[in-house]
Amino acid sequence: MVDMADFADKFEDPRWKRKRDDLLSRRNYECEDCGELHRDAQVHICYYTKGRKLWEYPDRAYKCYCPRHRIMRQRVEDDLKEILADFSIDELDSLHLALKEFAAIRNGRRERVMEQLYADAKAERSKHDFIYEDEEDEY
Repeated sequence: MVDMADFADKFEDPRWKRKRDDLLSRRNYECEDCGELHRDAQVHICYYTKGRKLWEYPDRAYKCYCPRHRIMRQRVEDDLKEILADFSIDELDSLHLALKEFAAIRNGRRERVMEQLYADAKAERSKHDFIYEDEEDEY
């Protein structure tokens, strides 16, 4: 189990503060979501790896957000973890491979692909919900 006090102390480490300040400076204190300048911008670490220090991640693991969007990002990530709990290991592996391919798509195209993927998944779910409702009517 993670001791939250020890974890919080890591954010006081001068190496983390140096890394954080460097990231914010290089990204001009701009929120990566809304694009606005925020003097109170925050660095979000997108994932944690056991044994790795906060300042030892590749730059792509860090995102610069305004406080509002950092909280939103954290909530979405937490929700995704809850959703992933419903998947088997094989399903997670397939999802992992699909996401790696999806991540390789350029940003402008990625949004259109995501919209189509969402529409397809929603239609598939509706089709199955309809089938299950028909089966219930038979009993």
